[in-house]
Amino acid sequence: MSEIHASKLSQTAARRIFGEAMQHAYVALVLVALTLIFEHQGWLNWLDSLSLRIASNVTIGVTDGQREHSASLQDRPLTVLISDEMFERDFNQASPLERGLLADLIAPILASKPATLGIDLDLSPGPGLANTDAQRRLDEVLTQGVQSGTKVILTTPFPVSLDSVIAEKYLWMRKLCNSGVEFAFPYLLEMQGVVLRYPREMETLGIVAARTGAATGRGGSLCDQASQGIQNAAFLSKDFPVNLMAGQDDLATQRPLNPAFFDDIQTIVVSSLKDLAALNLQRRVVVLGAGFNPNDQFNTAFGRQKGPVLHAATIFSEQHPTHVSHTFSILLDMLLGVAAGFIFHAVWHQVDHNHQKSSAIGHWPPAHYLAARGWLLMSCAILVASVVLVTISSAWLFRHNLWNNPGPMIIGFFVKTLIASRPHAQHGNAPHAPVGPVHKLMLHIDKLWFLPVIAWGAFLFFH
Repeated sequence: MSEIHASKLSQTAARRIFGEAMQHAYVALVLVALTLIFEHQGWLNWLDSLSLRIASNVTIGVTDGQREHSASLQDRPLTVLISDEMFERDFNQASPLERGLLADLIAPILASKPATLGIDLDLSPGPGLANTDAQRRLDEVLTQGVQSGTKVILTTPFPVSLDSVIAEKYLWMRKLCNSGVEFAFPYLLEMQGVVLRYPREMETLGIVAARTGAATGRGGSLCDQASQGIQNAAFLSKDFPVNLMAGQDDLATQRPLNPAFFDDIQTIVVSSLKDLAALNLQRRVVVLGAGFNPNDQFNTAFGRQKGPVLHAATIFSEQHPTHVSHTFSILLDMLLGVAAGFIFHAVWHQVDHNHQKSSAIGHWPPAHYLAARGWLLMSCAILVASVVLVTISSAWLFRHNLWNNPGPMIIGFFVKTLIASRPHAQHGNAPHAPVGPVHKLMLHIDKLWFLPVIAWGAFLFFH
């Protein structure tokens, strides 16, 4: 008889634990569904950016050996910057930069046979200057670089307003496209005033430089678009909707910059043409740009960085991508949600239990009162520890090329502890309460309210 009684007790405990697990899983599922809905609407973009900034600066789990390995990668892009001294002394602090001197600067770089040379400078001719000797020489240097086997990429000309100037720049661009030079946008994506990601479906300098196959973004390459007529080269006009093309609020088309790039930024600042003589750039990916332009600097999670450096970071991030997995995030959210439900429910049960004991004896002696306060502090400590642990784990995953936004999980912890702190609101049934079908339905009415939310979230996830 005792064995039968023990067996019934264990079955009852198992059913109770299973039922409690299903309740916690249901709450976690509702939170996951709400996260998917909010993400789809773009309401959590700010939270993802904030979390990404924090995770980028957490270096836990990155060893010196990993940094050395990362720094020694042969495909790590190299940034070559024109210094302030060279701009002031040789270019006479004049913009646009003198074309003949630019040819002298670019020629030795191409002579060193880099695999790719991306130039983050506007090399297009000014109005009426397309046929000057200096411009023709510069164009010839670029064409010869392509013929020698280097992938040469120029950024699109600065947008202009006059139709006549647009036509001149269009003809220049078509000429270089026909000679094998490629073009890309110079734009960088900012959110909350910080560059954290890059758009993968826009023909930016980093995307085009990292590409090895024939695939291109929406609408084909910029040379393909220009070949269809000047009406398809709208990016030459100041009316071009850059933000719309970049999909600024569409995180699904973006990828985080790989933080490993910023562990060892390889940059050469050129003060004179002599600095280029000893460079060995063979088979390297090189980004040439201005180191003197204060307007070409951007805030990042790693401090202010120059535009060419961020284009190089995009190239590196495409070669060593950070993946975003919604399936992994949902499974992790569910697992942590159920665990948090059990933990916070158990802790708050002790808080409530000791409060009742303390009230029953008039709060004296204060043993139960102190125990209730101790369990309350325990709940706060567990909440803080959970937030820290999730943040650190997300940073660790990010350093291993997997990004999972910890923000919704942290919010979920607060919701879980709020629900767990109200145990009687859920389980406080009065003695001799009615047990008819309607009354049973009312016990589960809160769960029924959230079924449409779960259905909406499931639809977004699968479709």
